[in-house]
Amino acid sequence: MRKDFGMEPIEPIVFPELAHASIYFNDPDGNSLEFIAKLPVELLKAEKMYLSEWKKQVQASLIFS
Repeated sequence: MRKDFGMEPIEPIVFPELAHASIYFNDPDGNSLEFIAKLPVELLKAEKMYLSEWKKQVQASLIFS
């Protein structure tokens, strides 16, 4: 994985406005690749966050809804 969008590559990055998590990396030939996983829940918060932060928000919203 590589640093992208100003975030360290410690875990997938969540883009709430697009309802997916991504990791970025370069393949052996130097091509820039993105692996995307669709997320089942959208959040109103529209800033990038790590997947662990997204999970905490989803759990909190399920508890208080």
